[in-house]
Amino acid sequence: MSKKIIFIDSECSLCNRFVDLVFKFDKKQEFSFYLLGSEEGELKTIVFFEDNKFYTRYSAISKVLKSTNLFFKVIFSIADILPESASNLVYDFVAKNRTKLFGRGYCTLIPANRKLSENDISLEESAQAKKLSLN
Repeated sequence: MSKKIIFIDSECSLCNRFVDLVFKFDKKQEFSFYLLGSEEGELKTIVFFEDNKFYTRYSAISKVLKSTNLFFKVIFSIADILPESASNLVYDFVAKNRTKLFGRGYCTLIPANRKLSENDISLEESAQAKKLSLN
């Protein structure tokens, strides 16, 4: 089974709510989580890593949720018909306004068996995810 890692901004309330959503529907517990710090600047996107490929923005959300259940698979398969640029415009708007829309300070507890540390992934994977999240 391939690694399925979701890299999130540990200080982002919206990101933490996304983790809650994944927990609710990821019955097979396929996803692990790595918390990114924002020492180098504001993180702008969730990053998803699977099969040695990184996904960001809308494609990361779509890829993750489509693999959790049939409802999301149908909804996001339909939404995937839209051009990626349009989907990313919506994603970027929400991401830019996430503090106004979702507030600050919400933090979810990630169980130890699903939370990865720097010892669990390669330096290259964490560096690439961080770089993608900052862009």
